[in-house]
Amino acid sequence: MAVQVLTRHPLPYLHGHQPSHRTVNLYQRLLGDAWHSLPDVLKRVHGTDAQAAASGEMDVTLGRFFGAGLVRWVLRMPRTEGREPVELYVRREGERERWERRIGAWRFPTEQRAEDGLLIERYGSLDFPMTVTSDTESLTHWSDRMLLRFLGRRWPVPRWLSVHTWGAERRSVSVPGAMDVSVRIEAPWGSLLVGYEGTLLPADRVARARD
Repeated sequence: MAVQVLTRHPLPYLHGHQPSHRTVNLYQRLLGDAWHSLPDVLKRVHGTDAQAAASGEMDVTLGRFFGAGLVRWVLRMPRTEGREPVELYVRREGERERWERRIGAWRFPTEQRAEDGLLIERYGSLDFPMTVTSDTESLTHWSDRMLLRFLGRRWPVPRWLSVHTWGAERRSVSVPGAMDVSVRIEAPWGSLLVGYEGTLLPADRVARARD
């Protein structure tokens, strides 16, 4: 899959940034010793002690079941499908990370942190507890439940109402120095709500491509 090199600077967060002191990063805490076996490209994105960015293209697919459009509207998911340009920005703040994904016109900002051995990804008023696993080629995360933040507390959402998520990142088989990404977001009964997959190139590789 061809990787689109963006014409504007992909690192708006990095201008004038001074790196903080090094500590064990979020995904290293979650994976333990398995972190060291990850491909280098995944370490570049997940292992930064400050900020990171990547760009490329994704193929977006929408589910067709009755009511899927309404669910996507409520959860502020993409409403159109096809090949879209993508930008990813990761900013570390203490023991948390802020992720912003831009897929075409869709903006998908989340906050990630570790809790009881799980990755907690916050999107709006929802928390998604995720299991994270890895091997020498890839990193996978998945969740089958949600927590609703309301009145200063977190309330478990019944599994039969919870959106399910699955995602995988691996060393690209077609683009040197890039990573292939695949994400699937499903309704509680397993039908697709939205999925996207494609190839992302870390910012340092984008700069080399321009040169």
